[in-house]
Amino acid sequence: MTAKCDNLYYPDLRKFYERLIVLRHNAYFMNNMMNATLKKYSNVPPEHLISASALIISDITGETDNGWELNFHTGVSKTVLAKEFNNEVARLISIECCYVLAQSFEALEKLFKNFIYEKCKLDNLFFEVIKTEKFNPQDRSNYPGGDSLLKLIRKATKEDFNKYSESNNYKLKFSVFWKTISELRHAITHSQNIIKNEKIFKSKDYTNIARHFASFSPITQNEVEIVLDYKKIDRLLKSIAEFAFQVFKILSKEKGFKWKMS
Repeated sequence: MTAKCDNLYYPDLRKFYERLIVLRHNAYFMNNMMNATLKKYSNVPPEHLISASALIISDITGETDNGWELNFHTGVSKTVLAKEFNNEVARLISIECCYVLAQSFEALEKLFKNFIYEKCKLDNLFFEVIKTEKFNPQDRSNYPGGDSLLKLIRKATKEDFNKYSESNNYKLKFSVFWKTISELRHAITHSQNIIKNEKIFKSKDYTNIARHFASFSPITQNEVEIVLDYKKIDRLLKSIAEFAFQVFKILSKEKGFKWKMS
C-alpha cells in the first residue's frame, strides 16, 4: 500500500483491518468446524443424545466433607438430541456471528475516534471546533460513541461525507448503515440478540440495510431475534471495512496523503 509511507491515518486503519480479519477468521473457523460436526452426526438416529450438560455448584458458605466441597444439582440442564442438532448448529454459528458483528462495530468506533484524534493534531481549525464539545479532544478515551461520534466524523469529512454517501457503487447510505449496525450491536450486547422492530425497520432505507446484512426471527409482535450466518457476517465485515476506507480516503485526500491500496 503506497499510503503507509507517509499517511498518518494509515497505522490506525491497518490495526482496524487486522482486527477485522481476526474476527472474520474466527467466524469462518467456527462455521467450518460446526458444519463438519454436523456431517459427523448426519446418520445418527433422531432420538440419540448428542450433548448433555448440567449446572452443578456448591454452597461455599455451607458444610464440607472434611474440607472437600459438597456439590449439588441446580436443576438446570441442557440436552441436544440428534433431531435437534441442525438447529443447534445454526444457533451456535449465529451466536458467534453476532459476537463478531458487535466486536466489529466497536472496532469501527475505536478507529473513528483515532481518526478524530489525528485530525485534531493535523488541523488547528478542526481542533478549535472540537474544543467546543463536552470532552477533551486531547484525550480520546473520553470521546463519545454512537451517533455523537458519527457527527464528529461528518464534521471532519465535511461535504465529502454526503457526496460519497449519495454516490457509491452500492448506493450505501453511510448514516443509515452506521445507525443500523449500531442498533444491532446494542441489541446483541444488551438484549441477547432481541431487538424492537421500530429500531431497525423505521424506514425503507433502514429495512433494506437491516435485511441485507442480517436475518430476523419473530419473537413477539414488536420484537425480532437477530439471526446471522457466515455468509451474512462476511458481507457485513466487507462493507464495514469499505465504509472505514471511505472515511480514510476523504481525510487522507484533504491532507494530500497517499491513500490508494497497491
